[in-house]
Amino acid sequence: MKKCPKQKGELAPLPSSSAASCAIQKRVVENGERKMMLFGHPNVLYIMNKVSGDDLFSQLENIAPVSADFAVALTDSQGRRCSRCPYDLQCTGCHLAREVDITLSPDDHLTVCFYDLTLQAVEEANRSLDHETMDHLESNDPITLQDCFRAFTASEELDDNNPWFCPECKKHRKAMKTIAIQKFPNTLIVYLKRFVFHQFTSTKLDNKVHFPIEDLSFSEFMSPDCSLVYDLQSAVCHFGGVNAGHYTSFVRNPITDSWQYCNDETIEERAPSLEDAENIYILFYQRKDTVLPFKLPRPIKPSEPLPSSPCKEVEQSPSPMDDQSHYSNSEDINRLLASLNQEEATPAPQTTTVGVEAVQVKDSMEVPMNSSLEARLRELD
Repeated sequence: MKKCPKQKGELAPLPSSSAASCAIQKRVVENGERKMMLFGHPNVLYIMNKVSGDDLFSQLENIAPVSADFAVALTDSQGRRCSRCPYDLQCTGCHLAREVDITLSPDDHLTVCFYDLTLQAVEEANRSLDHETMDHLESNDPITLQDCFRAFTASEELDDNNPWFCPECKKHRKAMKTIAIQKFPNTLIVYLKRFVFHQFTSTKLDNKVHFPIEDLSFSEFMSPDCSLVYDLQSAVCHFGGVNAGHYTSFVRNPITDSWQYCNDETIEERAPSLEDAENIYILFYQRKDTVLPFKLPRPIKPSEPLPSSPCKEVEQSPSPMDDQSHYSNSEDINRLLASLNQEEATPAPQTTTVGVEAVQVKDSMEVPMNSSLEARLRELD
């Protein structure tokens, strides 16, 4: 490894990773002054942390955008500052030699330096190309609800990077993973995956999903003799993003069979359409052969009087305590006290002395009473 032009001694080997990103840059001359600028597209080069200079330069020659002599410098991720030298030295990158072994550190990035390239070569290197994997991307065309179910039940290959653990042989092996729907319910509730969470970011998907209002068939996912035809009964729409939004709904009237659109307190006659395909979030389907006719509740007829009991009815005289509204003056209270004392009077084998108190009532009348009678009068108050 060459000595750094900004400091004395050789570069000290540091702990390194097994991969380094490779940025491409060139130097040009403008108004007699040599300047540095980046061009082309960055690449990722997978190499060992300790590699010979000859192997490193050979791999860089294979990915170089132009065929010309170049130098290799250790820089930061921006390709403008040295990854080894202190910042105050203003080193733009320590150059590597092809003849020595190189030990890379995790902070190292390789910058390939070209000098005095033609403008045509720079433009050719800046031209963007689509990778072959771009040909397999799905289009932004609307999809159907059946397409969603096909993707949900599609088989997935578990390769060496994600093997399946076999409980029989106790080893990890390649396998095919398939999700199958064994039974469809009478009421089918479909949640569309509108929200995607990946690592620390979240996104809402606004793809248009076409959904039938009548005759949604899932026969291809079950046996041919099984009838699986559904009709839409209601739907929920979501407007907005991940952190905030607004919900509305479509509801089919079970009596008139007409559609109503509910937006907070506003309700209007409107059926779902293709314009709502990108906002539909939840769909409620009912199997056709299980739809029950809806009937409004009828008023209950008054029931006939119950037959009288064969047992002889015994008339009971009302208790003086049943109706307290009649006792409003002193004469009524006296009559109440007399009746209560008569009810509580029981024959006694011997004479007992009862403590007597006095209570103030209307017209300043004093009435003697016992403690039990006093408690009942307090209840009347």
